[in-house]
Amino acid sequence: MHRASVGFVVVVVAAVLAGGAGAGCATEGSCVPEVCNGLDDDCDGETDEELEESCSSACGAGTRRCLGGRWGTCSARQPSEEVCDGLDNDCDTQTDEGGARWYSDSDGDGYGVAAGALEACQQPPGYVSNRDDCDDGAADVHPGAAETCDGRDEDCSGTPDEGCACIAGQTRPCGDWGDRGPCELGQQTCTAGAWGECSGGVRPAEETCNGIDDDCDGATDDGMTGDAYEANDSCEAARNLGTFHEQGSRDPMDGPVSPVSLYKSDGTADVDWFRVDTEEESGACVPWTTECCYRFAVLLYPPPGMPREDIRLCLYRDGSCGAFPSERCLTGADWNATEGAYETAICWSGSCGSEDGKPFWLRVDSPVGASSCQPYRLRYSFYRNDSGC
Repeated sequence: MHRASVGFVVVVVAAVLAGGAGAGCATEGSCVPEVCNGLDDDCDGETDEELEESCSSACGAGTRRCLGGRWGTCSARQPSEEVCDGLDNDCDTQTDEGGARWYSDSDGDGYGVAAGALEACQQPPGYVSNRDDCDDGAADVHPGAAETCDGRDEDCSGTPDEGCACIAGQTRPCGDWGDRGPCELGQQTCTAGAWGECSGGVRPAEETCNGIDDDCDGATDDGMTGDAYEANDSCEAARNLGTFHEQGSRDPMDGPVSPVSLYKSDGTADVDWFRVDTEEESGACVPWTTECCYRFAVLLYPPPGMPREDIRLCLYRDGSCGAFPSERCLTGADWNATEGAYETAICWSGSCGSEDGKPFWLRVDSPVGASSCQPYRLRYSFYRNDSGC
């Protein structure tokens, strides 16, 4: 009985001694540093005591503790949904990103432009939520604004001055007379969306015989009438200018003959024939001679505006139409620059004591079929030439 009691004590003591190394402790001599596994790794009688480690999240650093053999939650702040609070809630290094896009509204009309846009979770001063303005420097220009006829696109429709007849300051030619001849169209200027009066230009005038298309209808001197000698277009129908006495000169168009022209109202080429009879008056010869020399000279002044090459004069003496013994037609060499006229003459020898006058025919026409309702001039002279023929 005594021995049995002793043996029990020993067993109990051994069990107590064995439990002093900590429950679950490794065998003596195999203790290791404590780790988070629910064991007393370092055999100090405590399990996972004071185990803590560093940890982190997208938002920064923190720590976590070992609880029941498992690591607990990291104390670092975790990302959250971004809100407009001036903080980087979702920890992506950007603050309040994902806000609305705002557009600059410099003129304060409630409409912005794309240039200078920014994102913000709240509306910044001077910014609006649209970019519909077409002129951010004019408060009266924006979608929905009233359109006025001033050349601007106030309502930002892409078309200025819709509904206006014209754009302010715009000009256009005007006039229903065209721009032929000397005429020139006038000009209209747009004011307040309407065309102004037609001003300037050269308007049609009454047609006059001046070689100009005064009425701007494309025809020059149309409607003009010919001279008083339209019937003198043949030698047989020559206009008789009367008898001309020697020792003088005469411009028959200044008196007894009305102005004549190379113009026929029917549009055909005009030819003018004239007859002049000469009559000597001296009846005497140069002393110690039996003959006298006479000279009949003619000057032809072209009508104003007609090139001198476009008019011609032929002078005929004696005979009858179609059978003249003497004729002289002017060429460029017969131009008298001093007089500004063509000049020609026919000389002949007369007999002392007899009538030495001769009849002459003058033919005026255009070698190129030109016409002019402006009058030309004829000047002729008849005299005895004592220096001989």
